[in-house]
Amino acid sequence: MMRRLYFLFHSEAEAQAAASTLTTANIPTRFMHALAREGLNLGVLPQASLNQQRDLRAHLARFFWNRDLLIFGLALMGLIIALMLGAWIWATLAFALMIVTYNY
Repeated sequence: MMRRLYFLFHSEAEAQAAASTLTTANIPTRFMHALAREGLNLGVLPQASLNQQRDLRAHLARFFWNRDLLIFGLALMGLIIALMLGAWIWATLAFALMIVTYNY
């Protein structure tokens, strides 16, 4: 499983050394992306695309995680209320919704 790692470097030489270390560890350069402030030279480091600079995937993953967590919490409250009222059909539906959001 691949994980997203962020590194901060003081100089271009340190960043290139880290990139070469990752390359020797069999990490393809297509998985490496470098960001720098305006006017800074990245040299031979692979530059990040606009979507990678915005970190769109991480924002979407966080959004969907929070949405599923909210739905799970609401379904849990609905399950508790339905069990207290003896509404078994609603309790079953709330439990099924909790299982669906738990698996994603």
